[in-house]
Amino acid sequence: MDFRDNIATDDCVSSSDVVLCRHMADRMGTPYLQRILNQQLTNHIRMTLPSLRNKLQSQLLGMEKEVEEYKNFRPDDPTRKTKAMMQ
Repeated sequence: MDFRDNIATDDCVSSSDVVLCRHMADRMGTPYLQRILNQQLTNHIRMTLPSLRNKLQSQLLGMEKEVEEYKNFRPDDPTRKTKAMMQ
């Protein structure tokens, strides 16, 4: 129903009413909602993905550095104990 003219979409008689009814149907259906939500989700992903990727890359780099430190780790190394005490 068109609330401006108080006419039901089934009662569209004139060509202007038909255009108005089609316009309303285009914006009130599930396909329209699906298209709009998909568009919003795509835009959100495009906006947030670069910062998320940068954050993950920096975390990965930090973990790789930490792994490199532990590759040569020997628990009985006296210099390691000294470094641990100084921290």
